[in-house]
Amino acid sequence: MTLGTLYILKDNAHPLLSEELVKHFKLDIKISDRDEVANASFPLGRVPSFIGVDGFKVSESIAVNLYCKW
Repeated sequence: MTLGTLYILKDNAHPLLSEELVKHFKLDIKISDRDEVANASFPLGRVPSFIGVDGFKVSESIAVNLYCKW
């Protein structure tokens, strides 16, 4: 069961660390390019952004990295 979805922009280097941490630690987190769900949930367009299966939302690199660490 996935823990949530990490939204990134493929052409942006800013969320690269979050994506690589998910891959390195083999976390069960879906990595997706921003879509309508992310745009509606995060209207400021910040990346990376994360939506958990329980609906918890967090954006900005440091916050996403700290949250996914647990």
